[in-house]
Amino acid sequence: MKIDASFTIEQTYTDEFGEIDSETIAAAGQVWSQARSWALSILSDEQACYTLLMKTCARVTRRRTDDPAAIENLPAYLSQAWRLSLLRELEKENGHRRLEAAMTESSPPTPNSVADDLDRKIFLQQVYKQMDKQARRIFQYRSLGYTFPEMGEKLGQNPDVLRTIYNRQIKKLKKLFTPED
Repeated sequence: MKIDASFTIEQTYTDEFGEIDSETIAAAGQVWSQARSWALSILSDEQACYTLLMKTCARVTRRRTDDPAAIENLPAYLSQAWRLSLLRELEKENGHRRLEAAMTESSPPTPNSVADDLDRKIFLQQVYKQMDKQARRIFQYRSLGYTFPEMGEKLGQNPDVLRTIYNRQIKKLKKLFTPED
């Protein structure tokens, strides 16, 4: 995998993550060797590093299109944006690992733990029945460790709207399942 700083394209091209302009690709070529070595030491996956850089290039291109004067030093901005993306990816992976570890760390079942487990499953089924399809999907993604921006990207929706739906659903469920005094 190699990004060449001398690689040129006419004006822009569309990648799987969106439009990427020629200046941003050139900047990616300048930061690739440093980004690659840094990411390989963290993720140990060159393809994931490249994909993350291309995703960042698309975001930076959108930012430059929205506000051309916002970015003065494109290679430095791209490098910083890419590092933040890498750290978010690492946090997501660590969240998934913690969840997997918690799921596999279990003691031998006792009659009480089996009953408690069954109660929890029944309760979760009741909770899920109270949710609409979109709220269920949001809760499923949250339980897998996704952030609202990641969900927004995956579902093609505004992360703030998803967060609002989630928070409203939590309030609704609290009212529904909290015993009244």
